Amino acid sequence: MQIENYQLYKHAWISTSDPSLEQRLLPADCHQLLQRGGWLVRNVYNFDSKEPTDFWYVIKDKFGGIEEIPSKYRNNVRKALSYYNIRRCSKEYLVQNAYKVYVAAAESYKIKTKIMTLSQFQAVLQHQGPQWQYWMAEDSQTHQIAAFSMNKVNDVSCNYSVLKAIPSHMKEHSVYYGLIFEMNRYYLQECGLQYVNDGARSVSNHSDIQGFLMSKFRFRKA
Repeated sequence: MQIENYQLYKHAWISTSDPSLEQRLLPADCHQLLQRGGWLVRNVYNFDSKEPTDFWYVIKDKFGGIEEIPSKYRNNVRKALSYYNIRRCSKEYLVQNAYKVYVAAAESYKIKTKIMTLSQFQAVLQHQGPQWQYWMAEDSQTHQIAAFSMNKVNDVSCNYSVLKAIPSHMKEHSVYYGLIFEMNRYYLQECGLQYVNDGARSVSNHSDIQGFLMSKFRFRKA
């Protein structure tokens, strides 16, 4: 049954599969999910339609190297790649080191959200399964973590699910430019996935990351 791929997240039933592979649910399917709880069912179908709609994912399905980045931002990428050690890391590394980055990022958002405690943050990481992969950007001088990403890899795509950076590193050394560039290269070029995405349309747009990805890295609405 299709509904076996749905999980409850913030009172909404959301598919855990690639959005491009999700199919239209029958009303009976939605009713069955809502009988288990929740307020609504989010069902994506006709993915990447030619006609614009009021709902979208922000995706990137091609990697063109540094040449595809607008010329005025290429130095930001080069600066970040020279300043930081950017690589995949273990879950255990983030459990021990990433909380301070998460707090610094959350405190800088325009729309304030409830910040998890250290134990809650670590519990989220510990409960993530084998589909999850982790990246970090480490200051090459101080060897301190400056940014991280928690990515969920599905059958044909990778979701940049949690992407956080210490604000000062974003301003001074463009840490996101290097981290995102390297992840795009890895998943699209090296792994050959069909696309990477930063999730669906944001209601709060608290971090403006989706606008950043579209203007700097050629992400687009699907």
